[in-house]
Amino acid sequence: MQKPSGLRILYMEDDEGYARLLKVRLERQGFRVELAYDGKEGLEKFGRNTYDVLILDYKMPCLNGIDVLKILKQEEEKNPPIIMVTGMSDVQIAVDAMKLGASDYVIKDSDINYLEILPSVIERAINHKKIQDEKLIAEEALRESEERFRSLFEYSNDAIFIHNPEGSVIEVNAKGCEMLHATLKQICASKMDDFFYVAKEEKEPRRFPDIMEMGSHIFEDRFKVEDGSVIDVEISSCVVSREKGIIQTIVRDITRKKRTEEELIEKNQELNDFTYIVSHDLKSPLNKIKGFLMLISENHNMFDELFPIVIKQSETLISFIDRLLELSRAGKVIDDKININLDYLVNKVFTIAKPPDISVQFSVNGSLPVISGDPIRMEQVFSNLFNNSISFRDPSKKTLVIEVGSKIYKNFALISVKDNGVGIKHEKLDRVFDICYTEGRKGGTGFGLTITKKVIEAHGGNIWADSHGENKGTTIFMKIPLPQE
Repeated sequence: MQKPSGLRILYMEDDEGYARLLKVRLERQGFRVELAYDGKEGLEKFGRNTYDVLILDYKMPCLNGIDVLKILKQEEEKNPPIIMVTGMSDVQIAVDAMKLGASDYVIKDSDINYLEILPSVIERAINHKKIQDEKLIAEEALRESEERFRSLFEYSNDAIFIHNPEGSVIEVNAKGCEMLHATLKQICASKMDDFFYVAKEEKEPRRFPDIMEMGSHIFEDRFKVEDGSVIDVEISSCVVSREKGIIQTIVRDITRKKRTEEELIEKNQELNDFTYIVSHDLKSPLNKIKGFLMLISENHNMFDELFPIVIKQSETLISFIDRLLELSRAGKVIDDKININLDYLVNKVFTIAKPPDISVQFSVNGSLPVISGDPIRMEQVFSNLFNNSISFRDPSKKTLVIEVGSKIYKNFALISVKDNGVGIKHEKLDRVFDICYTEGRKGGTGFGLTITKKVIEAHGGNIWADSHGENKGTTIFMKIPLPQE
């Protein structure tokens, strides 16, 4: 309790004798007491000053003690402890005063004994008020904490499930409903076990870990969604209340992260393969050039015989490096698109690509459309496709057949380049556009179709291959945008 010398008391009492007697008694004990002789005066003083305790006599003119309490109750939280002083027969008044916010009451007896007990009543009232204030502060802090939790719960970017140890869902936030494509009612009628994806080869049903025993647990798994899809998730569970058996589980969708990781692994493997092939294909002509030059240095008479071979190997090396540079630029350097007459471009490219010593039957089925693109890059695309057909022709067939066709749709043209070459195994179709992929066949670097794919994608289209198998030819399909009207 605050020391009496620091406590300021306002006593409202219409009997001047009782008022002064109480003032003298309390000030002897160190209290500071001010007097008001009716309720109206008391309220005026209370409005102008700050007091630690109010003592109200019930019977006062203008406004009695109950009237004053009713007025003070309008701002109850700001009021100091209030003590009501009543007569011997006014017990009901004391009860009414307590209901209106009085902290305590004292019965005014004729022997004035109440003055002896008043200091302890003041102390009790102050302690009671302190407890009330601390309770209000605690309740406000709890309310704010609950509001913060509710806000975090509702607006979290992760799904949050509140469930019991058996896995029965008690509550789930909006993100959880969105993630599982389910309603709140559907999810709350389920158990956490129900969300696990169970593969066909798994014989036993999945069980959610015993979080009550573990305390907390973080793991990755897969959830099934109402629309039939499957997502990769990171699950973080912890016990919120052991007494009530409440568990909080936070679920984060990491499907995109997983796919990115898988793509990075594939890209790293592709890069390793690419590095190996490039280093091998660079070293091979370099080693030959070095070997022939050493022979020439040892025997000058071999110059005329070996030097042309050195030149040829150098040209092979330069050509390989040019293709590497071409690959690095493909899909990145696209000039402004213009309307391209494919009929003219395809015939022009084939005339240049056709080897003089091979029998080739070339045809264009119908009239090819006008497309939107970079003409130089599109020439590169058809040059790569024709050269690929020539490089991988079927030696058992006397004539190589190449057919170019097209179908027109609303916003794009579907262009096809078909040949009767060696074909591609069905399981290898997805790999033909990979860097350096040649399926062990001689005659190419494996860059051609990779470059073609990058150029087509840079034009906003896509490309894929189809084949009925080995020695049954190959068809390359390209989806290319048409000019916007």
